[in-house]
Amino acid sequence: MVWAILPVGFLVLNSVAEVIRIFVSQRVSVSFDADLRDGVEAQFAGVETLPITGLFTTEVALSELAPVTVAFLLASLIVWIAGLGLAGLFMTGVVRCIAAGEPFAQPAFTALRRLLITLVATLLGVMIFKVLGTNLVLRDLALADLSVTNGVTPQMVFTGLGILCGLELLRQTLHRGRRAEQELDGLV
Repeated sequence: MVWAILPVGFLVLNSVAEVIRIFVSQRVSVSFDADLRDGVEAQFAGVETLPITGLFTTEVALSELAPVTVAFLLASLIVWIAGLGLAGLFMTGVVRCIAAGEPFAQPAFTALRRLLITLVATLLGVMIFKVLGTNLVLRDLALADLSVTNGVTPQMVFTGLGILCGLELLRQTLHRGRRAEQELDGLV
């Protein structure tokens, strides 16, 4: 049963390690979506200008950022860690009921509903804080004039929506199975 939530545990530990790394190195990783076809001045393998398109990640010293920017970036990580921790807790309840052979029991539905609510709140919170944080990084580094946006891409949004839709489909399936089981109990 523990193996079922192991990936969530690894994500939480990885995120906690990221927070510790930020405090130790005094640098934060920030992802941007860029369309800089004209290039950016860079010293990279003897090339003076380097075109950058798509998602890229860079590290920025905390001293170059405003305190509110750092707060938003850390808040996105903290919301992610707390949300995944709660999701893992609720997922344990679902897996426990299914492993016990009672997938249609009320505790499974309650845990699955809580899991869905937690994931929705976590994804919304992380995206809001990440968008605000990366937009403030663009402001702090004077990159707002360039063709660079925050790192929350449509692929990330649709992946999160896909996971939520899959869990809702599982919830609906279990709900209909429970209803069918109750109808058959009266016949047998």
